[in-house]
This record gives sequence, C-alpha cells and structure tokens, in this order.
Amino acid sequence: MYVMLQAKLNNGKLVTLARLPKQTIEQYRRQYHFFCPVCDGSVIIKAGEKTMPHFAHARKANCLSQGGGEGSYHNKGKLLLYQWLKSQHLHVALEKYLPDIQQQPDVLLSVLNRKIAIEFQCSRISAADLKQRIAGYKKLNIQSIWILGANQFQRYGSAGLKVDAFIRLFIHQLSPQQLPKLYFFCPQTEQFIIFQDFYHTHLNKAIGRYTMTNLKRLTLKDLFKNIVFPKDILLKQWTKEKRAFRLRRHTSHISSSDRKWQQWLYLKQTHKEHISSVIYLPVTNHFKMKSPPWNWQSRLCLDFLEPMGIGDIFSVNDCIQFLRPYIYEQHVFPLISSQSHPVLNYLQILEKLNILQKQSDVGFMKERSLIHHKHIEQSMQGDKMIMNELYRRLTFSG
Repeated sequence: MYVMLQAKLNNGKLVTLARLPKQTIEQYRRQYHFFCPVCDGSVIIKAGEKTMPHFAHARKANCLSQGGGEGSYHNKGKLLLYQWLKSQHLHVALEKYLPDIQQQPDVLLSVLNRKIAIEFQCSRISAADLKQRIAGYKKLNIQSIWILGANQFQRYGSAGLKVDAFIRLFIHQLSPQQLPKLYFFCPQTEQFIIFQDFYHTHLNKAIGRYTMTNLKRLTLKDLFKNIVFPKDILLKQWTKEKRAFRLRRHTSHISSSDRKWQQWLYLKQTHKEHISSVIYLPVTNHFKMKSPPWNWQSRLCLDFLEPMGIGDIFSVNDCIQFLRPYIYEQHVFPLISSQSHPVLNYLQILEKLNILQKQSDVGFMKERSLIHHKHIEQSMQGDKMIMNELYRRLTFSG
C-alpha cells in the first residue's frame, strides 16, 4: 500500500491526520471520503496504537506518488519538519506533488519569491537517483535541501564524523560564502544536527564544527549560518592525527590505494615516518579528492615541487592537471556550486609556510626546498613546529 500523511476531501481541502486528536480522526473515518492528492484515487485512514496516523490507497493503484514504503521514522520526521516551518509562519506544503517533473518533495517551502524543496532522506539511494531528483527540481527553479536521518549519523570522538561516499553526496555549499554543511535530523529526539567547516583527516573521516539543537529552538535562517571550527581545536586535533599517522604500523588490512602509496614511497627511498611535515595538512573542500590528504599532498610535494629549482614558477592549473587522477569532477557533488578547490587551498598553506611565493591569483614560485626528517623524533618535533606556525599565520579559507 502507498502511505501518505495528507489526503484531500471532495472540496479539495487537505487533511493531515497526524495533527489531529484521536477522537477527531475516528469522526473523520466515519463521516468523510478521502482522495489521493496525486492520482485522485480513493484512500483510507490507517490509525493504530503503534503507527502514526496516515492514509493509504484503498486498493492497488498506479499512483505516481513517491510516498510508498518510507516507514514511520521518515513519516514522523517530515511531519515534524513541516510543522517546524509552519510554526515560523512560512508558506509551506506537505507532500506537494509536482506533475511537471513527477516528483513529490517531503516539504515544499515558498519564501522570498523562491521555492525550496526539503527532503528528509533516511534510506540509502544511488548517486544517479539523487542527481536526477535534484536536476528535476532545478528544472522548476527549485532549490533543494537534503536533511539526512540521524540513522545515517556516525560520530567519532568529540569533533569527528564518518563521511563515506554516500554521505559526501549530501554536502551543501550553495555559494563560495557558505561553509560546507551536512544536515541530520532525529525525529525521535527532535535533535537537528549541523556539521560544518570540516576537514578530512582520512578519506572517509572528517573533523569539524557540530551544532546540535532541538528543532523547536531552531529557525530556517539557522540552517544557513556559518559557524567556524575553532582554529585551536582544529590544530590540536590535527596534531594528534599526524602523530597517529606517523606511528601507525603496517597491517594486512590496509586499502589497495594505501598499499600502492607505501610502495611508491619505497621507490622514492623514504617512509611516512620521514616525509616533510608540510605533508598531511588540513585543507578545505577535501571531499573533492579521491585519496586521503597524505597521499595526494605527498605526490604533489615529492613528484611535482621537489624536482623544481628555487625560483621556478608554475600555475594552480598545472598542479590540478598533475593531480587529475586524484580529483573528482565537479558534477559528482550535486549540492555544491562553489568552485573552491582543495589543491589551491594547499598551495596557499605552503605559501604561508614560505615554501612558495604567490606570483598572481593563479601562479606561484618555489621559494625554498622541503625539509625531510631522518628519524621519528625529528618528525614529531617538525610536526609540532608546523602546527604552531599554522596556528599563528594561517587562515583556513577556501
């Protein structure tokens, strides 16, 4: 059966059962006939002791509604989000069907002559399906905001989040002025989580700024506020990550890409314990890279910068082309319009550390050579010095 939170009466009025007391629902069951807002088919009231009141088609129907099989967790979440926006006196519709694109956003918001589709995504979908749905909204000039269910939320430590390939698809950065953001919501606790201004420590792990707020104390504007990850916390955490990286032992369970990287280091006659401290630094927008920060940063330093002579000039595009196999194409991230690039941010960091000198908006000159280490104690000391230097001189802007 198809499940929906709203249905319409003969006069076209929409009714949301979950907002009504039990006695009223029973009265409606006896007195009224209800119809699907999408296909006009007959629907019936479903309201038990353990399920959220909703409507379902009276019989099997070829309905284009996308509301089927979502479950109570999703239904409760989108209803709470709808009520939250409604309480702010915004023009909002629940499960509004858009026939031109045959899509039905969980909530459709109209504000300042703009339309915003709010989707509460609790289950895993393919990247192709997500991109198709976002593209459909764009055809109607509708911006979409995707809020992940807290059942997809995997926190680690005080500031960390597991950001796998699926979660990366939902990173929002709608303008260069906006920090990258991920949204999560738990309908059971009504906690809304925003994770932003984050830096990838590994390919699928990041540290950043959390805000956890009860939905009732949140406003729509809060979704777009930039709250930065404090530099002292970032650098303190990153120092721990670099130490763990230096001391991590070889195991048989490493990924094939890490194994290839270690083999490449061996051919370069070095080891991760000895590489320069300017390798494996926090950069913005790292989610656009296919490999961990230590991998592509070391390749850029050892294979691109190190063979250069002091005074040699190169462009940002030269570096991007050199690292092309390690960079995702822009279209991979459907909710990001910013062109900010992690490779450029890394070059800007090297400039702050006086490894490079800026020549133009897109050009740099090699100013001095990298310092490599001879033993692990020297590496640890070098890492601390670099982190302290970054704290004093570096602003983390993309």
